[in-house]
Amino acid sequence: MLQVADPRPLLDETAQIAARYDGTGWLSAETLAAGLTWGRALWFGTERNVGPLLAAAADDLGIAVPTVT
Repeated sequence: MLQVADPRPLLDETAQIAARYDGTGWLSAETLAAGLTWGRALWFGTERNVGPLLAAAADDLGIAVPTVT
């Protein structure tokens, strides 16, 4: 099953993550907020799609980042 998250309800969490991890873009912060809210896992197609900042923040927040490849 694939679920597409609506990021609008996550604006507060997104802003907190963006402030906590200086240099995190808004899209990455929204992605991390979704990971915290829905299951603590963020699936990516390949490892190169996971940037180093997102990977480090996800690890710090306890979010798994598995890849499909």
